[in-house]
Amino acid sequence: MASIRQRGKNSYLITVSCGYDSNDKKLFKQKTIKRPEGMTDRQWDKEINKIATEFELSVQNGDYYESSKFTLSDFINKWLSEHGKNLENKTYYRYESMLKGRVTEALGHLKLDQLKPLHLLDFYRNLQENGIREDTKYIAKPELQKTIDDRKLELTNLASSANISVKTLNGILSGNTTIVARRISNALKVKFDKIFVPASDPKPLSSRTILHYHRVISVMLNDAYRWGMIKENPCLKVQPPKVKSKEMECLNEEGFTNLYECLLTEPIREQAIIMLALMTGCRRGELAALQWEHVDLDNGIIHIKQAAEYTPATGIKIKQPKTHSSIRKIAIPKSLVQTLKQYKVWQLEQKVKLGTLWQKEEKEKQGELWKDPEWLFTTIDGYIMHVDTLTETFKKFLKRHNLPNIRLHDLRHTAATMLIHSGLNIRAVASRLGHANPSVTLAVYSHALQSADREAANVMESLITKNTASEKQA
Repeated sequence: MASIRQRGKNSYLITVSCGYDSNDKKLFKQKTIKRPEGMTDRQWDKEINKIATEFELSVQNGDYYESSKFTLSDFINKWLSEHGKNLENKTYYRYESMLKGRVTEALGHLKLDQLKPLHLLDFYRNLQENGIREDTKYIAKPELQKTIDDRKLELTNLASSANISVKTLNGILSGNTTIVARRISNALKVKFDKIFVPASDPKPLSSRTILHYHRVISVMLNDAYRWGMIKENPCLKVQPPKVKSKEMECLNEEGFTNLYECLLTEPIREQAIIMLALMTGCRRGELAALQWEHVDLDNGIIHIKQAAEYTPATGIKIKQPKTHSSIRKIAIPKSLVQTLKQYKVWQLEQKVKLGTLWQKEEKEKQGELWKDPEWLFTTIDGYIMHVDTLTETFKKFLKRHNLPNIRLHDLRHTAATMLIHSGLNIRAVASRLGHANPSVTLAVYSHALQSADREAANVMESLITKNTASEKQA
């Protein structure tokens, strides 16, 4: 059993016996824990006993690692392998990209128990520098071509080393802008600014993104503390950049009408995608995962039962929706029913034209077991449409009609705002959006509720004015 001994005012030593060596010498593992400020004696007693039990189990199972021999990069790998078991694919991919990307590049060489608040402050400051964004576009200098020529490099080999296509590389050499410039400079082992220049003014990461880095690092280091690998979490002593609250973007009534009128001039596929997003307020992953069996055109009901997500590691996967309450039924207006009926006819025509090429690879792979999943929105050859294709379809539509540059997800906000303004009670709006609790809807759409409340006040004012005028006339 682990023993606990107080060493100083707020310092405690936990010792776990590991048996004896060949010379009959007693072996043990120890770690020191610092009591956090603000904890009551009862809370601390519960916490340290929990830590001691976990420490003893990790020693007995051979899972205990001495932090003095662990770099932050080592711990990131360990943490992802343990913590990743409980994460959704997309969440795991995002954490992995952040931690194995910028965090490892900047801090990965440090010993885990040597990571200090100042290291984190410097890292966050670096994230605020111009040009740090991975979506910053660059143009190649003539020196890039000269470097390739001087080294007599084959473009296929360089493209492979940079993990890009030869077509992309040729485009860059021809003067196209690119967001993969750093891959090429890393592959060539050449100083970045020697062969590339920004295509426009480079921008830093947003404060919200930096806050997300802070939260992920903090969660990870909190586990390191709980596992006895560090004495305290340095994130607790660091204040990340403040995030300025940004008003949610959504269309007003005029914008809604304008978008709808423009939509009626579009091909039926674009109409179906955008109208469904606008009228239901569904998340794009929910839209992508819809199958015709989920669409009840006779009764005007959409059944949300699943969602699609994509990561480079897993491809497109179908999963359960975001929360249990996201599994729901959504009534749709008659105009949308008619649009979906027309779209279904069009889709069947495309399927007939394509013939045996419709989902050809899946047919060959599954043989007689193949059954068309009948995705609502598909690629040209019948496979489920990528979630990013939905976004691109909406972006191109906005550009064609010179409409405000909003996100596809903002149609969800627009739908909710319009429903609140129309007087629909907040519980019904929450149910339609798939929120777990109406309080979530209240928090997210407080601006719409305030606006609706102001309209209510104006209605009351008009009633009072009308009654007062009637009394004077009498």
